[in-house]
Amino acid sequence: MMNISTSLSTALSQSIVEHMNKDHKQALADYVRAYSEYQTFDDVEMVAIHTRHIDLEIVTGEGKVAVAIPLPESANDVSNARQALVILAHESRRTLAKRAQAKQEAEVSSSALEQDNNG
Repeated sequence: MMNISTSLSTALSQSIVEHMNKDHKQALADYVRAYSEYQTFDDVEMVAIHTRHIDLEIVTGEGKVAVAIPLPESANDVSNARQALVILAHESRRTLAKRAQAKQEAEVSSSALEQDNNG
């Protein structure tokens, strides 16, 4: 059973959750990777949208784990909810891209240092 926010109608909340699970799995995965400690998991599903956060559930090797992700702005209606989720998707992608770039730069630096030590 979904935990539905009282700020959004039950039908609207359910519609948003179903749409996100059907059409935006990658965005949900990005939310988890950018804003939680979990980087690897087998599946992700949105279970609820509230005024200030979304509830996601991931499946890991350990089982199902609940993850709450704060929204960047209030989701009081469908327009606000859509805007908040789009902003969150963009912020998540930026965060993940910065992490990947930092990791790549660290690997290049480490490789260069190793070559200097061996040369």
